[in-house]
Amino acid sequence: MMAYLQLTFLYLFNLIIEVLFFIFKPVLGFFLKRINYRDALIAEGQALDGGILFHAASMGEVNALKPLILALLKQEPNTKIAITTTTVNGLKAASGIHPSVYSRLSVFDIYSLRKKQLQALNPGLLCVMETEIWPNLLLLARSQNIPVLFINARLSERSVKRLRAIRPLLKILQRPICEIMAKSEEDAQRFKQLFDTKITVAGNLKFAALPIEIDTVGLRQEWGFATSDIIICAGSTRPGEEKLLLKSFSNQQHEYPQLRFIIVPRHLNRMDEIVKLMEGFSYRLFSDEGEQARSAPIFILDAMGWLNHAYSICDLAIVGGSFYNFGGHNPLEPASFGKPILMGPHHSSCVESVEALLQDEAILVVDKKELDDKLTFLLDNPLQREKMGESARKVISRFQDSLDKYLQGVKRCKN
Repeated sequence: MMAYLQLTFLYLFNLIIEVLFFIFKPVLGFFLKRINYRDALIAEGQALDGGILFHAASMGEVNALKPLILALLKQEPNTKIAITTTTVNGLKAASGIHPSVYSRLSVFDIYSLRKKQLQALNPGLLCVMETEIWPNLLLLARSQNIPVLFINARLSERSVKRLRAIRPLLKILQRPICEIMAKSEEDAQRFKQLFDTKITVAGNLKFAALPIEIDTVGLRQEWGFATSDIIICAGSTRPGEEKLLLKSFSNQQHEYPQLRFIIVPRHLNRMDEIVKLMEGFSYRLFSDEGEQARSAPIFILDAMGWLNHAYSICDLAIVGGSFYNFGGHNPLEPASFGKPILMGPHHSSCVESVEALLQDEAILVVDKKELDDKLTFLLDNPLQREKMGESARKVISRFQDSLDKYLQGVKRCKN
């Protein structure tokens, strides 16, 4: 009884929203146009003819989908795929995944807009990322007989408490859900408090990106490094970190004359600032030409898109944005190439990946005071570097198992 009362309330709520939307649509359209969200009011779409529609909120969620979509297209090249996302940055990321993948902004969760967009796209399967539990999206999937798969699903304790009040309604909205694939056992247990549908644990899809294939021997030679060189790569460095790392590099260079240092700044608009720090050091830029420049021990990548290449040829990776309070950057990028990793204590934006690497002793988390000592320790112990690199590969391998699980989940629900 409570379920149908809540469902009736949802329909009444939708009716009020539709009236308000009709009244304020011109004003809303003008405002959204100014911030490039005008398409959120346009319920259009390229027909999928029973293909797969992925829905992701942010750029991070879209990027997490990339390995799954590419794996699907590799196995089934003729599969029609579309992505809807709620942010402009997410749309930009989606448009770069694959030429055959259609992408557009998701409409608001207004019944009439959702209905038109779903009818226009005509998917045979709807895959929803993480916690995008939109009532009208599920309601319309139910009425249009579209199976729904939640992937990389996560749910906080706070969300469980909030959603528990509408649990009877969720029992109705869950009918099109074929499976909820949670990223952890804890998340799965939380979903089980709210839903009776099939719930499995598949791991975190955000960690499943495939490493790119690089000719590391050829690249080392192309970038002017000898086979005997020991290369440290500092990736995605932020203000203050270049100065800190240059000091550590200088301290080690006396003991290791074959030591080389690659700096990959996070933002290239800081190049003038970084070049000023190089006073007194022998360095070269990626944009430099000539044999004389190639002999300099410090190599600064002043171009976009080369971070993974730099990680692939290094002997030790230092992940930037972590020695000062910038939240840290992705340590799984060097891990995917089997590299030992050093990282600072400020890694709030990548806690899960750092914890996974710490569990297998593939990373050392150090503060600024410990940096010199830990760097000396790793340079003095090549076997320890090798052991950490192998552990990093094992962590990445586990995440690749997650990708396979999600791939099988999509196939189960699609069929």
